[in-house]
Amino acid sequence: RRVHGDRHLSPEDRTKTSMAEPESQADDAPDAPETTAAGAGPADDAVDIIIHLKPIGNAPKLKIKKFKVPRTRTIQWIHAKVKHMLNFGDDKTLFLHVDKFVPAPDETVDNLYRAFGASGTITLGYCEEVAFG
Repeated sequence: RRVHGDRHLSPEDRTKTSMAEPESQADDAPDAPETTAAGAGPADDAVDIIIHLKPIGNAPKLKIKKFKVPRTRTIQWIHAKVKHMLNFGDDKTLFLHVDKFVPAPDETVDNLYRAFGASGTITLGYCEEVAFG
């Protein structure tokens, strides 16, 4: 069974997300999309964020490195998804990092994106051991 956040990006979706928005709307137009405080992208809560996973150290590589996640998902949900993707049981540990920062399990994707994301993407490193002191 596929859940909305479990969709994988096709090559066409990767191209679409990497391309800049067309400049068809004027900046002063009332329906122009708002940007986050950092100006990193749309602030619309309906827009999914692309999670890009990178192995750290001896962590196994994933076949699927990018997937879309609703902004309301938590790091705990992503943690469980990555453990499932790696076929890790309850006896294996997994750590997620964002720029040498370990986010709290209840942190939302939206909050992480506002702090560390750009162009609709957050890069998460994953490892089996604590990689940063």
